[in-house]
Amino acid sequence: TDDSIDVRRYRVYRDGAHLGSTDKSKYDDKTVQLNTPYVYTVRAVSRDGDVSPESEPLSVFFGKF
Repeated sequence: TDDSIDVRRYRVYRDGAHLGSTDKSKYDDKTVQLNTPYVYTVRAVSRDGDVSPESEPLSVFFGKF
C-alpha cells in the first residue's frame, strides 16, 4: 500500500493474463485446477486511473495432500 495515493482497485493477473479486479486486499480465484502451478501478480489502480508496476510474482501450487 502507499498512503500517498488513493488506491481504488487492484488488477489481478495469473500467468500474465488479466484474471479480474477487486477493491479488496484479497481475491478468490475460483477457476484453479488441482495439481497445477500458477504465478500471480497484482497492479494497483489509483482514483485518477494511474496503474502501478506489477508486483513481485507469487508462485502457487494447488495440489492434493
